[in-house]
Amino acid sequence: MTTPFQPERRKPGMFARVHVQYDQHENALLVPKRAIVEEDDALSVYVVVDSLAVRRSVATGYTSGDRVEVTDGLSDGDRVVLSGQTALRDSARVEIVP
Repeated sequence: MTTPFQPERRKPGMFARVHVQYDQHENALLVPKRAIVEEDDALSVYVVVDSLAVRRSVATGYTSGDRVEVTDGLSDGDRVVLSGQTALRDSARVEIVP
């Protein structure tokens, strides 16, 4: 519930906690920051396709905590590599570990 600002109720020494939501993206596609590979000013992620790690260029949007919004380059349901991607090469065979 939002309470309207009432300056007459504020006194010296009082404090408040405020959460400012400056934008909201519905149905945003988020990935952990650690999934993003940055090389030569280009951002990409590795996606698992038929047991192969396929490198995909991505465009990112907002960052919130340890998550990054991906605005282009991924689809909902893509399996993104979360560890070991710095040692991967495009089309390398990978094993999914639960």
